[in-house]
Amino acid sequence: MDFLHVVVLALAGTLAHVPHAQAHLASVRSEIEVEPHSFVAMSIAKEALNSSLRQNPVLIRKHAATVSIAPDLMEVFEHNQRTRNSIKSWITAHDLENSVFNYGLGPPVESLAKDTGPDPIQHDFVSQLGARIEANGEMVRFLEIGVSVLKSVHTQSNFFRNAVITSFDIEDPNPTIEALWKDKTVVDEWDVDETRAQHNRRNDYINKYQGPNNNTLYYIAGDAYSGVTYDHFFKTIVSKTGPMNLVLSDAFHSGDSVTSEVDSLLSHGIIVPGKSFTIVWDDCGDSEGIYPAMPKIFRRLRLEFEGQATCSGRFRIPGWVGKNEFWHGTCVFSTMDLSGPHLQASHTWIATDNDVTCQSGQIGWIDRILLLLDGLGRFGFWFLMSILCLLGLALAQRTWLKSKK
Repeated sequence: MDFLHVVVLALAGTLAHVPHAQAHLASVRSEIEVEPHSFVAMSIAKEALNSSLRQNPVLIRKHAATVSIAPDLMEVFEHNQRTRNSIKSWITAHDLENSVFNYGLGPPVESLAKDTGPDPIQHDFVSQLGARIEANGEMVRFLEIGVSVLKSVHTQSNFFRNAVITSFDIEDPNPTIEALWKDKTVVDEWDVDETRAQHNRRNDYINKYQGPNNNTLYYIAGDAYSGVTYDHFFKTIVSKTGPMNLVLSDAFHSGDSVTSEVDSLLSHGIIVPGKSFTIVWDDCGDSEGIYPAMPKIFRRLRLEFEGQATCSGRFRIPGWVGKNEFWHGTCVFSTMDLSGPHLQASHTWIATDNDVTCQSGQIGWIDRILLLLDGLGRFGFWFLMSILCLLGLALAQRTWLKSKK
């Protein structure tokens, strides 16, 4: 066995130890009867429809007149516009003054209540993803990390039906929107986070409410980067309702922060591979913020969801105030079919600057090598360089030996 074979075998042995997804707790099985939205007589997801056509084409075509795919993004947008426009002021000056971090808002706050314009916004895209989950006969279990004044959560709670909707923020719930919810109950409390304590908060907690459309609402007030908070999240919510299947990440926009979020969601069983799942990241810009971290996160999630076809990438769409600010870079990872210019969300809307691609559930050796290097951090670069140098030396040695024969 020559030197080249030794190097290759050593590399293969190292790759064999790339960690696969850890075993997660089985989700609580939840079956519900999904009520149709007001603008759709009956909804069925495109994947489910295609599957049913293959299995029982005669029966499906017999009822074709009453069956449609999940609502088009443009229909979702029109529905959500009515919800958004019903709120004339999203938060009071008094509540801003007494907040922890100004609810993440910069001036002008008045933009929140302005009409978002003629195009669907990011919140509508999230709603449409949830509609596809509903249309598949699954309960939507939606988590938003970094909810600010609850504009997105208010929108989703007036769109989803029979869902579990969880808000997660360092702030207390915005009283303007919280006042619209019923049956407030404190279901969990623990020692206050240091940041919240500095703003005279006495504890961290989880509240439970009854929301619109028979939705169950939870609000977690605590540090989104603390393992203690995630422990309470799992114990109080996930262990009873099942893992989250739709997530909007909109908290601290740094690569380290979103990487930490994904680690915590996986390690605490908040999301579970093997199930339907989608996560959307806001403010996924070009060179700053979270975008440079996304290739590693996508690879990590593809490995965790190995065996499931997935789609991942980025596009641009108006943000939470629509036409009143720049369009937001938006990253997404999903086990849904997001192929094509419309991301399977619409017949007419087209995703701008769309680079979302879809892959089978098979993980190739290149991805495994990159995942290994991701896990090694900065050392991974020098590890790769060392392997390449050894391979180069081995090839040079082989060439020199052949020249001597």
